[in-house]
Amino acid sequence: MKRLALALLPVLLAAVIHAANISTATYLLLSAYPDHEAAGASCASALYGNSASAVNPAALAGAENFNYDIMQAFLPGSMLLQKLTLSKAFEAGVFGLDAGYYNFGSYQAVGADDNLMPTVLPGTADAYSASAAISYAKRVSNLGTGITLRGMYESLAGETVFVPLLDAGFVVDGIWNDRISLGASLLNVSPEQDGYAPPAVINTGFAYYLNGRADNYINLHLGAACLVREGDFKAEAGVSFTPVDILTLRGGISGGSNRELAFSGGVSVRISGITLNYSYSPAALSGAMHKISISGGGADKPAEEAAAEKPEKGGSYDTYRKSGDYYYEARAYKQAAKYYEYINLLYWKEVEDLSDREKSNFYQRLGICYYNMRDNRRALSYFDRAMFYEKDNEILKHWIKLLK
Repeated sequence: MKRLALALLPVLLAAVIHAANISTATYLLLSAYPDHEAAGASCASALYGNSASAVNPAALAGAENFNYDIMQAFLPGSMLLQKLTLSKAFEAGVFGLDAGYYNFGSYQAVGADDNLMPTVLPGTADAYSASAAISYAKRVSNLGTGITLRGMYESLAGETVFVPLLDAGFVVDGIWNDRISLGASLLNVSPEQDGYAPPAVINTGFAYYLNGRADNYINLHLGAACLVREGDFKAEAGVSFTPVDILTLRGGISGGSNRELAFSGGVSVRISGITLNYSYSPAALSGAMHKISISGGGADKPAEEAAAEKPEKGGSYDTYRKSGDYYYEARAYKQAAKYYEYINLLYWKEVEDLSDREKSNFYQRLGICYYNMRDNRRALSYFDRAMFYEKDNEILKHWIKLLK
Protein backbone atom coordinates (compact mmCIF):
# COMPACT_ATOMS: atom_id res chain seq x y z
CA MET A 1 0.00 0.00 0.00
CA LYS A 2 2.86 2.37 0.80
CA ARG A 3 4.37 1.77 -2.61
CA LEU A 4 1.04 2.37 -4.32
CA ALA A 5 0.61 5.65 -2.45
CA LEU A 6 4.06 6.80 -3.51
CA ALA A 7 3.29 6.03 -7.13
CA LEU A 8 -0.08 7.83 -7.07
CA LEU A 9 1.03 10.90 -5.11
CA PRO A 10 2.38 12.85 -8.13
CA VAL A 11 -0.86 12.21 -10.03
CA LEU A 12 -2.94 13.49 -7.14
CA LEU A 13 -0.77 16.57 -6.81
CA ALA A 14 -1.12 17.29 -10.52
CA ALA A 15 -4.90 17.11 -10.24
CA VAL A 16 -5.17 19.88 -7.67
CA ILE A 17 -2.65 22.39 -8.98
CA HIS A 18 -4.20 25.54 -10.42
CA ALA A 19 -3.97 25.66 -14.20
CA ALA A 20 -2.24 28.56 -15.90
CA ASN A 21 -0.62 29.19 -19.25
CA ILE A 22 2.81 30.44 -18.24
CA SER A 23 5.24 27.73 -19.41
CA THR A 24 8.09 28.74 -21.68
CA ALA A 25 11.09 26.82 -23.08
CA THR A 26 8.78 23.89 -23.81
CA TYR A 27 11.49 22.36 -25.99
CA LEU A 28 12.80 20.93 -22.71
CA LEU A 29 10.01 18.35 -22.99
CA LEU A 30 11.70 16.84 -26.07
CA SER A 31 14.95 15.70 -24.42
CA ALA A 32 14.24 11.95 -24.01
CA TYR A 33 16.69 9.54 -25.63
CA PRO A 34 15.42 7.50 -28.61
CA ASP A 35 15.36 4.16 -26.77
CA HIS A 36 12.63 5.67 -24.56
CA GLU A 37 11.02 8.11 -26.98
CA ALA A 38 10.02 5.20 -29.22
CA ALA A 39 7.89 3.47 -26.56
CA GLY A 40 6.63 6.59 -24.77
CA ALA A 41 8.96 8.98 -22.98
CA SER A 42 6.99 9.18 -19.73
CA CYS A 43 7.06 5.38 -19.46
CA ALA A 44 10.82 5.62 -18.85
CA SER A 45 10.13 7.09 -15.40
CA ALA A 46 9.74 3.47 -14.21
CA LEU A 47 13.05 2.28 -15.67
CA TYR A 48 16.68 2.19 -14.63
CA GLY A 49 19.54 3.18 -16.91
CA ASN A 50 21.75 6.05 -17.96
CA SER A 51 19.52 7.21 -20.83
CA ALA A 52 16.33 7.04 -18.73
CA SER A 53 17.75 9.74 -16.44
CA ALA A 54 16.50 12.31 -18.97
CA VAL A 55 12.99 11.42 -17.74
CA ASN A 56 13.72 10.44 -14.13
CA PRO A 57 17.01 11.16 -12.29
CA ALA A 58 16.38 8.09 -10.10
CA ALA A 59 17.09 5.96 -13.19
CA LEU A 60 20.80 6.44 -12.52
CA ALA A 61 20.46 4.42 -9.30
CA GLY A 62 20.53 1.24 -11.38
CA ALA A 63 23.72 2.14 -13.27
CA GLU A 64 26.78 -0.13 -13.08
CA ASN A 65 30.33 1.15 -13.52
CA PHE A 66 30.72 3.88 -16.19
CA ASN A 67 28.01 4.61 -18.77
CA TYR A 68 27.56 7.06 -21.63
CA ASP A 69 24.84 8.11 -24.08
CA ILE A 70 25.29 10.53 -26.99
CA MET A 71 22.33 11.79 -29.02
CA GLN A 72 21.65 13.79 -32.14
CA ALA A 73 17.99 14.74 -32.50
CA PHE A 74 16.12 16.42 -35.33
CA LEU A 75 13.20 18.12 -33.59
CA PRO A 76 10.03 19.84 -34.84
CA GLY A 77 10.43 23.30 -36.31
CA SER A 78 13.89 22.49 -37.74
CA MET A 79 15.42 22.46 -34.26
CA LEU A 80 18.49 20.36 -33.56
CA LEU A 81 19.53 18.85 -30.24
CA GLN A 82 22.87 17.42 -29.24
CA LYS A 83 22.96 15.70 -25.85
CA LEU A 84 25.56 13.85 -23.77
CA THR A 85 24.89 11.95 -20.54
CA LEU A 86 27.58 10.29 -18.41
CA SER A 87 27.31 8.33 -15.17
CA LYS A 88 29.69 6.53 -12.82
CA ALA A 89 28.82 4.24 -9.93
CA PHE A 90 30.64 4.61 -6.60
CA GLU A 91 30.07 3.03 -3.21
CA ALA A 92 28.28 6.20 -2.06
CA GLY A 93 25.90 6.16 -5.04
CA VAL A 94 25.82 7.05 -8.72
CA PHE A 95 26.91 10.46 -10.00
CA GLY A 96 25.93 11.77 -13.42
CA LEU A 97 26.79 14.65 -15.73
CA ASP A 98 24.58 15.88 -18.56
CA ALA A 99 25.06 18.51 -21.26
CA GLY A 100 22.59 19.60 -23.93
CA TYR A 101 22.62 22.08 -26.80
CA TYR A 102 19.49 23.17 -28.70
CA ASN A 103 20.05 24.98 -32.01
CA PHE A 104 17.01 26.94 -33.20
CA GLY A 105 18.72 28.27 -36.32
CA SER A 106 19.57 31.84 -37.36
CA TYR A 107 17.30 34.85 -37.59
CA GLN A 108 17.53 38.27 -39.24
CA ALA A 109 17.76 41.11 -36.73
CA VAL A 110 15.12 43.85 -37.06
CA GLY A 111 15.40 47.40 -35.69
CA ALA A 112 13.75 50.79 -36.18
CA ASP A 113 14.80 53.83 -38.23
CA ASP A 114 14.55 57.49 -37.25
CA ASN A 115 10.86 57.47 -38.11
CA LEU A 116 10.30 54.42 -35.88
CA MET A 117 9.64 52.27 -38.90
CA PRO A 118 10.90 48.67 -38.83
CA THR A 119 14.09 48.05 -40.73
CA VAL A 120 16.23 44.99 -41.32
CA LEU A 121 19.65 45.20 -39.68
CA PRO A 122 22.76 43.75 -41.34
CA GLY A 123 23.88 40.27 -40.34
CA THR A 124 22.11 37.41 -38.62
CA ALA A 125 22.12 36.04 -35.09
CA ASP A 126 21.90 32.49 -33.75
CA ALA A 127 19.14 31.36 -31.43
CA TYR A 128 20.13 28.58 -29.06
CA SER A 129 19.90 27.12 -25.59
CA ALA A 130 22.59 25.25 -23.66
CA SER A 131 22.33 23.35 -20.41
CA ALA A 132 24.61 21.53 -17.98
CA ALA A 133 23.55 19.33 -15.07
CA ILE A 134 24.88 17.20 -12.25
CA SER A 135 22.90 14.28 -10.81
CA TYR A 136 23.06 11.99 -7.82
CA ALA A 137 21.10 8.75 -7.34
CA LYS A 138 21.11 6.01 -4.74
CA ARG A 139 19.47 2.62 -4.58
CA VAL A 140 18.50 1.02 -1.27
CA SER A 141 16.92 -2.41 -1.59
CA ASN A 142 14.31 -2.07 -4.38
CA LEU A 143 13.89 1.71 -4.05
CA GLY A 144 15.95 4.12 -6.16
CA THR A 145 15.87 7.89 -5.65
CA GLY A 146 17.61 10.66 -7.54
CA ILE A 147 17.98 14.40 -7.92
CA THR A 148 19.38 16.65 -10.69
CA LEU A 149 20.51 20.26 -10.53
CA ARG A 150 20.63 21.93 -13.95
CA GLY A 151 21.54 25.34 -15.26
CA MET A 152 20.09 26.51 -18.59
CA TYR A 153 21.41 29.42 -20.64
CA GLU A 154 19.07 30.64 -23.37
CA SER A 155 19.74 33.16 -26.15
CA LEU A 156 16.68 34.14 -28.18
CA ALA A 157 15.91 37.30 -30.20
CA GLY A 158 18.98 39.06 -28.89
CA GLU A 159 18.09 38.46 -25.25
CA THR A 160 19.87 36.04 -22.92
CA VAL A 161 18.66 34.50 -19.70
CA PHE A 162 19.97 31.97 -17.16
CA VAL A 163 17.50 29.62 -15.50
CA PRO A 164 18.19 27.18 -12.61
CA LEU A 165 16.23 23.92 -12.72
CA LEU A 166 15.61 21.02 -10.34
CA ASP A 167 14.55 17.43 -11.13
CA ALA A 168 13.70 14.68 -8.63
CA GLY A 169 12.19 11.21 -8.77
CA PHE A 170 12.00 7.62 -7.53
CA VAL A 171 11.76 4.08 -8.94
CA VAL A 172 10.45 0.99 -7.13
CA ASP A 173 11.28 -2.32 -8.82
CA GLY A 174 11.27 -6.03 -8.03
CA ILE A 175 7.50 -6.09 -7.47
CA TRP A 176 5.59 -9.35 -8.04
CA ASN A 177 8.45 -11.76 -8.65
CA ASP A 178 10.65 -9.17 -10.36
CA ARG A 179 8.13 -8.44 -13.12
CA ILE A 180 6.84 -4.96 -12.25
CA SER A 181 8.46 -1.59 -11.61
CA LEU A 182 6.88 1.80 -10.86
CA GLY A 183 8.34 5.27 -10.94
CA ALA A 184 7.58 8.97 -10.90
CA SER A 185 9.51 12.19 -11.45
CA LEU A 186 9.04 15.94 -11.24
CA LEU A 187 11.12 17.85 -13.81
CA ASN A 188 12.03 21.46 -14.60
CA VAL A 189 11.12 22.95 -11.24
CA SER A 190 12.13 26.61 -11.33
CA PRO A 191 10.86 29.97 -10.01
CA GLU A 192 8.86 32.23 -12.30
CA GLN A 193 10.61 35.09 -14.07
CA ASP A 194 8.44 37.95 -15.35
CA GLY A 195 5.38 35.75 -15.08
CA TYR A 196 6.87 32.82 -17.01
CA ALA A 197 8.63 29.60 -16.01
CA PRO A 198 10.02 26.42 -17.64
CA PRO A 199 7.50 23.61 -18.23
CA ALA A 200 7.33 21.80 -14.88
CA VAL A 201 6.13 18.28 -15.65
CA ILE A 202 5.17 15.23 -13.58
CA ASN A 203 5.93 11.85 -15.18
CA THR A 204 4.61 8.56 -13.87
CA GLY A 205 5.43 5.16 -15.32
CA PHE A 206 4.67 1.46 -15.02
CA ALA A 207 6.70 -1.35 -16.56
CA TYR A 208 5.71 -5.02 -16.79
CA TYR A 209 8.41 -7.52 -17.77
CA LEU A 210 6.52 -10.41 -19.28
CA ASN A 211 9.24 -13.00 -18.72
CA GLY A 212 10.93 -11.45 -15.69
CA ARG A 213 12.89 -8.21 -15.52
CA ALA A 214 16.32 -9.55 -16.48
CA ASP A 215 15.07 -11.62 -19.41
CA ASN A 216 13.65 -8.53 -21.18
CA TYR A 217 12.12 -10.55 -24.01
CA ILE A 218 8.84 -8.61 -24.11
CA ASN A 219 8.25 -5.55 -21.93
CA LEU A 220 5.01 -3.58 -21.64
CA HIS A 221 4.99 0.07 -20.56
CA LEU A 222 2.41 2.60 -19.41
CA GLY A 223 3.09 6.24 -18.63
CA ALA A 224 1.54 9.64 -18.13
CA ALA A 225 2.88 13.19 -18.21
CA CYS A 226 1.16 16.25 -16.80
CA LEU A 227 2.22 19.87 -17.20
CA VAL A 228 1.89 21.17 -13.66
CA ARG A 229 0.85 24.77 -14.35
CA GLU A 230 -1.33 24.18 -17.43
CA GLY A 231 -2.90 20.91 -16.34
CA ASP A 232 -2.23 19.52 -19.83
CA PHE A 233 -2.19 15.70 -19.74
CA LYS A 234 -0.75 12.99 -21.98
CA ALA A 235 -1.04 9.21 -21.60
CA GLU A 236 1.35 6.78 -23.30
CA ALA A 237 1.64 3.04 -23.79
CA GLY A 238 4.45 1.10 -25.41
CA VAL A 239 6.04 -2.27 -25.95
CA SER A 240 9.61 -3.42 -26.51
CA PHE A 241 10.44 -6.77 -28.11
CA THR A 242 13.89 -8.38 -28.09
CA PRO A 243 13.79 -11.42 -30.42
CA VAL A 244 17.58 -11.82 -30.23
CA ASP A 245 20.19 -10.30 -27.93
CA ILE A 246 21.50 -7.85 -30.54
CA LEU A 247 18.11 -6.41 -31.59
CA THR A 248 15.26 -4.62 -29.82
CA LEU A 249 12.13 -3.30 -31.54
CA ARG A 250 9.91 -0.68 -29.89
CA GLY A 251 6.54 0.90 -30.54
CA GLY A 252 4.22 3.26 -28.72
CA ILE A 253 0.91 5.11 -28.79
CA SER A 254 0.00 8.36 -27.06
CA GLY A 255 -2.97 10.65 -26.61
CA GLY A 256 -4.40 13.18 -24.19
CA SER A 257 -5.63 16.74 -23.76
CA ASN A 258 -6.50 18.17 -27.20
CA ARG A 259 -4.40 15.47 -28.89
CA GLU A 260 -5.19 12.90 -31.51
CA LEU A 261 -3.71 9.45 -31.11
CA ALA A 262 -0.10 9.34 -32.28
CA PHE A 263 2.16 6.37 -32.96
CA SER A 264 5.92 6.13 -32.49
CA GLY A 265 8.54 3.48 -33.15
CA GLY A 266 12.21 2.70 -32.96
CA VAL A 267 14.96 0.11 -33.02
CA SER A 268 18.17 -0.65 -31.11
CA VAL A 269 21.09 -2.73 -32.39
CA ARG A 270 23.87 -3.93 -30.06
CA ILE A 271 27.31 -4.62 -31.50
CA SER A 272 30.39 -5.39 -29.40
CA GLY A 273 29.11 -3.65 -26.28
CA ILE A 274 27.87 -0.54 -28.13
CA THR A 275 24.17 0.09 -28.80
CA LEU A 276 22.83 2.14 -31.71
CA ASN A 277 19.34 3.56 -31.15
CA TYR A 278 16.82 5.24 -33.46
CA SER A 279 13.31 6.58 -32.87
CA TYR A 280 10.58 8.25 -34.90
CA SER A 281 7.68 10.12 -33.34
CA PRO A 282 5.19 12.51 -34.95
CA ALA A 283 4.51 16.09 -33.93
CA ALA A 284 0.99 17.23 -34.72
CA LEU A 285 1.71 20.72 -36.07
CA SER A 286 5.36 20.88 -37.04
CA GLY A 287 6.56 17.62 -38.50
CA ALA A 288 8.23 14.58 -37.02
CA MET A 289 11.07 13.94 -34.59
CA HIS A 290 13.96 11.70 -35.57
CA LYS A 291 16.50 10.77 -32.90
CA ILE A 292 19.66 8.70 -33.06
CA SER A 293 22.01 7.82 -30.22
CA ILE A 294 24.98 5.71 -29.23
CA SER A 295 25.22 4.17 -25.78
CA GLY A 296 27.67 1.97 -23.96
CA GLY A 297 29.64 1.41 -20.80
CA GLY A 298 33.18 1.24 -19.53
CA ALA A 299 35.17 -1.93 -19.17
CA ASP A 300 35.73 -1.58 -15.43
CA LYS A 301 34.75 -4.63 -13.41
CA PRO A 302 32.46 -4.17 -10.45
CA ALA A 303 34.16 -4.58 -7.09
CA GLU A 304 32.23 -7.74 -6.30
CA GLU A 305 33.34 -9.33 -9.58
CA ALA A 306 37.01 -8.65 -8.88
CA ALA A 307 36.62 -10.09 -5.40
CA ALA A 308 35.17 -13.29 -6.83
CA GLU A 309 37.98 -14.13 -9.25
CA LYS A 310 39.05 -16.98 -6.93
CA PRO A 311 35.71 -18.21 -5.65
CA GLU A 312 37.04 -21.05 -3.52
CA LYS A 313 39.05 -18.66 -1.33
CA GLY A 314 37.45 -15.24 -1.56
CA GLY A 315 34.06 -13.62 -1.77
CA SER A 316 30.77 -14.37 -0.10
CA TYR A 317 27.19 -15.19 -0.98
CA ASP A 318 26.46 -11.49 -1.47
CA THR A 319 29.44 -10.84 -3.78
CA TYR A 320 28.72 -13.90 -5.93
CA ARG A 321 25.04 -13.02 -6.14
CA LYS A 322 25.77 -9.42 -7.12
CA SER A 323 28.25 -10.57 -9.78
CA GLY A 324 25.80 -13.16 -11.09
CA ASP A 325 22.99 -10.60 -11.24
CA TYR A 326 25.30 -8.08 -12.92
CA TYR A 327 26.14 -10.49 -15.75
CA TYR A 328 22.55 -11.76 -15.93
CA GLU A 329 21.16 -8.28 -16.56
CA ALA A 330 23.98 -7.66 -19.06
CA ARG A 331 22.83 -10.86 -20.87
CA ALA A 332 26.24 -12.47 -20.32
CA TYR A 333 24.54 -15.71 -19.36
CA LYS A 334 27.62 -17.94 -19.30
CA GLN A 335 29.33 -15.69 -16.76
CA ALA A 336 26.12 -15.33 -14.76
CA ALA A 337 25.67 -19.11 -14.56
CA LYS A 338 29.24 -19.46 -13.29
CA TYR A 339 28.59 -17.24 -10.27
CA TYR A 340 25.17 -18.74 -9.59
CA GLU A 341 26.74 -22.20 -9.62
CA TYR A 342 29.37 -21.00 -7.13
CA ILE A 343 26.46 -20.16 -4.85
CA ASN A 344 24.93 -23.61 -5.42
CA LEU A 345 28.23 -25.24 -4.49
CA LEU A 346 29.50 -23.07 -1.65
CA TYR A 347 26.48 -21.28 -0.19
CA TRP A 348 23.61 -23.72 -0.52
CA LYS A 349 22.67 -23.10 3.12
CA GLU A 350 22.09 -19.40 2.34
CA VAL A 351 19.88 -20.42 -0.59
CA GLU A 352 17.84 -22.67 1.69
CA ASP A 353 17.26 -19.71 4.00
CA LEU A 354 15.62 -17.70 1.20
CA SER A 355 11.84 -17.50 0.92
CA ASP A 356 10.13 -19.86 -1.51
CA ARG A 357 9.60 -17.04 -4.02
CA GLU A 358 13.27 -15.97 -3.79
CA LYS A 359 14.44 -19.56 -4.25
CA SER A 360 12.14 -19.93 -7.26
CA ASN A 361 13.52 -16.72 -8.75
CA PHE A 362 17.13 -17.89 -8.20
CA TYR A 363 16.58 -21.23 -9.95
CA GLN A 364 14.54 -19.60 -12.72
CA ARG A 365 17.51 -17.33 -13.47
CA LEU A 366 19.78 -20.36 -13.69
CA GLY A 367 17.30 -22.00 -16.05
CA ILE A 368 17.21 -18.94 -18.29
CA CYS A 369 21.02 -18.84 -18.32
CA TYR A 370 21.29 -22.43 -19.52
CA TYR A 371 18.47 -21.96 -22.03
CA ASN A 372 20.40 -19.11 -23.62
CA MET A 373 23.53 -21.29 -23.55
CA ARG A 374 21.54 -23.91 -25.55
CA ASP A 375 21.76 -26.43 -22.68
CA ASN A 376 18.09 -27.34 -22.55
CA ARG A 377 18.60 -30.34 -20.23
CA ARG A 378 20.06 -28.23 -17.43
CA ALA A 379 17.61 -25.42 -18.14
CA LEU A 380 14.65 -27.79 -17.70
CA SER A 381 16.17 -29.17 -14.49
CA TYR A 382 16.37 -25.72 -12.93
CA PHE A 383 12.93 -24.71 -14.16
CA ASP A 384 11.52 -27.83 -12.50
CA ARG A 385 13.31 -26.95 -9.28
CA ALA A 386 11.97 -23.38 -9.45
CA MET A 387 8.46 -24.75 -10.06
CA PHE A 388 8.71 -26.80 -6.85
CA TYR A 389 8.82 -23.57 -4.84
CA GLU A 390 6.26 -21.59 -6.86
CA LYS A 391 3.74 -24.00 -8.36
CA ASP A 392 1.39 -21.30 -9.66
CA ASN A 393 4.04 -19.46 -11.71
CA GLU A 394 2.63 -19.33 -15.25
CA ILE A 395 5.95 -18.23 -16.72
CA LEU A 396 7.67 -21.33 -15.36
CA LYS A 397 4.89 -23.49 -16.74
CA HIS A 398 5.54 -21.92 -20.14
CA TRP A 399 9.29 -22.61 -19.96
CA ILE A 400 8.77 -26.24 -18.89
CA LYS A 401 6.21 -26.86 -21.62
CA LEU A 402 8.57 -25.29 -24.17
CA LEU A 403 11.48 -27.55 -23.23
CA LYS A 404 9.64 -30.87 -22.77
